Amino acid sequence: MSAACVLCDLLILQGLVDVRIPHNSFYQKLFLEIVSEKSRYSLHQNMDKIKVPTQIIWGKQDQDKDTFAHTQQEAISRM
Repeated sequence: MSAACVLCDLLILQGLVDVRIPHNSFYQKLFLEIVSEKSRYSLHQNMDKIKVPTQIIWGKQDQDKDTFAHTQQEAISRM
């Protein structure tokens, strides 16, 4: 990788940090909300409200794959 590419990458990262820092408390609050117990099954509870084609990417370490696949199949069959 050339020095110009590295410099460009650093400038992009610095720009992202500069934009994020003033709103960091919002991002922290959002993260804590996403990982909270009350949000844990939010997707499952609201899946029937999704009315547009949606791609969901499931991670290798996610543990709810079977439950999710069953719920997704139920949602598709209701369409």
